[in-house]
Amino acid sequence: MKNHSLRLITFVCMFILCSVSCAKIHSPSQFLNSFSLGETIERMNVEEIDVSSASHFQTATAGNPSPHRRDFDVAIAIKEQKTESFDERGFLVKLKERIVQEARDSGVRIYGGGEGGDTFYVNYENGKHQGGIEVIGVRTEKNKYRVWCVIRELA
Repeated sequence: MKNHSLRLITFVCMFILCSVSCAKIHSPSQFLNSFSLGETIERMNVEEIDVSSASHFQTATAGNPSPHRRDFDVAIAIKEQKTESFDERGFLVKLKERIVQEARDSGVRIYGGGEGGDTFYVNYENGKHQGGIEVIGVRTEKNKYRVWCVIRELA
């Protein structure tokens, strides 16, 4: 009987601990769940790039230092006849505008950001979540361009 009581007390304690610790975990925002850098670039309809040959890679993690994080890596082919006319800075400006619009459409408020050279960042919030988007774009070869994006979010 003692053994049974000890198991019951242990189970109740574990249940309470799990309930308390799980109650602190908040799900990511709709924006973070639905955003895809590759799909955003495809929707931009940039004439100089070949989105059919783009390769997409993304990961999602949870934990320190940010409770929610997604990483994206998109390799893009620049059309052979457009390698000289592809405007890298112009592409990043358009990409930033598109990401900001998608964020707003998902219900978050943009409250800051910045840019320089081959990078930009955007900060957002929606009452429950606060996040940041960092993007870097680099031409890796004459006809190759690569975009990396990290979104970190606190809930």
